[in-house]
Amino acid sequence: MGIEVRPPDVNLSGVDFQPEEGGIRFGLSAVKNVGRGAAEAVLEARGNGGPYGSLWELLRRVDTSRINRRVLESLVCAGGMDTLGGHRAQLLETLPRFMERLARGGRAAAGQESLFADLGSTFEEVPPLLDTRAWDPSEKLAREKDVLGFYLSEHPLSPVRLQIAHLATATAEGVTSGQAGGEVQLVGVVSSVSTRTDRRGRPMARVLLEDFTGSVEGFAFGDAYEKFRAQLQESAIVWLRGRTTSRDDEAPKLYLDEVLSLEEAQKRYTSELHVDLTTPPAEGAWLDDLRSVLRGHRGEVPVYFFVQPPGGGRVKIQIKESVAITEGLLQELAEVLGSGRVRVKGGRGARA
Repeated sequence: MGIEVRPPDVNLSGVDFQPEEGGIRFGLSAVKNVGRGAAEAVLEARGNGGPYGSLWELLRRVDTSRINRRVLESLVCAGGMDTLGGHRAQLLETLPRFMERLARGGRAAAGQESLFADLGSTFEEVPPLLDTRAWDPSEKLAREKDVLGFYLSEHPLSPVRLQIAHLATATAEGVTSGQAGGEVQLVGVVSSVSTRTDRRGRPMARVLLEDFTGSVEGFAFGDAYEKFRAQLQESAIVWLRGRTTSRDDEAPKLYLDEVLSLEEAQKRYTSELHVDLTTPPAEGAWLDDLRSVLRGHRGEVPVYFFVQPPGGGRVKIQIKESVAITEGLLQELAEVLGSGRVRVKGGRGARA
């Protein structure tokens, strides 16, 4: 519907989803493992003392009898504490240490642990977060999806959107709706893989593949599964070729014949890069910029310019540069030439 859904935030969210200027804010209670009671505890402390400035401050102010470590971990993974400083890996790694320090402080205040009797003098200080490596984008999105049910901050396919446009002949929605039939090629992220044996005792896999449009169920049997099982891993981005089948009483399914990494699919099924210059781009140094882009992405795929000679018509000319087809190359070409001027021609088994 074109309405932005914004991530959960301990400083902005309500218990439930709520409208904001120009969008909808994810409710805290909708995050996996949180629930209404814990969400209400976060809001009550925020209402009494204002927005939280750090993870340490949140832990000190919220009633810990109503919110436990599992709740807090889910909020971190969902992005609900992104405004408290640090990145999600730091917050998650530091969380148990902060909770233990606060617990020690409580015991000391009750006279149960004289070793920490002087803790009160430094209790107001905000201790630093642990210095730990940030999650890579795929891990960050996988954890986010686990607690939200879908990708919210970004889709894992976003960084390869332009490559998908050249490699895929169908979408998940096209297959499940019956609009894409016969042999199809898709690019998506593997959401889940389950294995078992078929009636003949051969290994097989049921795969759920997700793209920007939805998800589709695929099956790999016998030799196909054995050959491509290394690529069929959860959270992997893959290119696949398969055949669609459908019955009147169930949604269409996809039977997999080939599964490759995106990089391998580009190498195997890309034969030419076509650049349409029949109508020259706007005035400027675009030709120098184009040459610089092509030379900055050297590879093995030949490049052809399509130009219009003075007498009319359309001429195909191979230039001396060859390139590697990457998202960076396609993005830079679009920036120099504008959209719609570049086409990747597929080789054997891929779209021409």
